[in-house]
Amino acid sequence: MRQSGRVHWMVAVAIALLVAIVVLIFFAGESPAVAAGRFLLALQKRDVETLTELSYVPDGNTEAIRKDWDFTVNVANPNYRFVYRVLQVKELGGDEAVATVQMKRDAFSPAAYEENFQLPLVRKDGRWKVDVYNLSRKMYPALPRPRE
Repeated sequence: MRQSGRVHWMVAVAIALLVAIVVLIFFAGESPAVAAGRFLLALQKRDVETLTELSYVPDGNTEAIRKDWDFTVNVANPNYRFVYRVLQVKELGGDEAVATVQMKRDAFSPAAYEENFQLPLVRKDGRWKVDVYNLSRKMYPALPRPRE
């Protein structure tokens, strides 16, 4: 006869492992692949706030980069459309990673074709951000440039 209130030791271990996995996932933070995808989606949607949040600029001038992104997506390229796919992400050790992205620039053009680009990422304050000043200018017209 079994006593009520007793739990098999395997059930207790399974519950403890499940709780540990959930805690690790919750506190692990965003991966560089997710940050790259969020950045490209924000670029696609012309979301200036998210682009500013996900941009790494060495001088830390967020107001200047916000103005640059506003000009890039709303003035210089209001009708520019592209489709993308993140192919792979390589962590280069420590606080750097590179995402390989396949893009079809000017997607509505019948002459559009897929090209590969590198998206450099830097971990700053525990969050992955795109190193905007090292992006290829061929990837997206009128990207923000460093101020002199």
